[in-house]
Amino acid sequence: GVLQQTHQVFVDRVKEGRGDRLSDDEEIFSGLIWTGEQALELGLIDGISNVRELARDRFDIEELIDYTPRRAPLERLMSIFGSAMTRTFFDAAQQPRAAAIY
Repeated sequence: GVLQQTHQVFVDRVKEGRGDRLSDDEEIFSGLIWTGEQALELGLIDGISNVRELARDRFDIEELIDYTPRRAPLERLMSIFGSAMTRTFFDAAQQPRAAAIY
């Protein structure tokens, strides 16, 4: 019951927020996952963009500051080396073994 009530509140809020832009497709609130193009066609979104385009076009912000934590150079090198070693071991394990004859 709680899940159904929560879903209905969600549906009501989306319908209220999207108004006439929302499609009448009966599957729109089925729980399916929509691609960006499908969501646009259904009226669930206003457009498809990326963060930089949106910041520039909608908010007149030309340069964004990336606050993504960066790994230290040694940590990046170790990660690359570890991936290469894992690939090497995996590839070696996949190779057919020749039987030793004595």
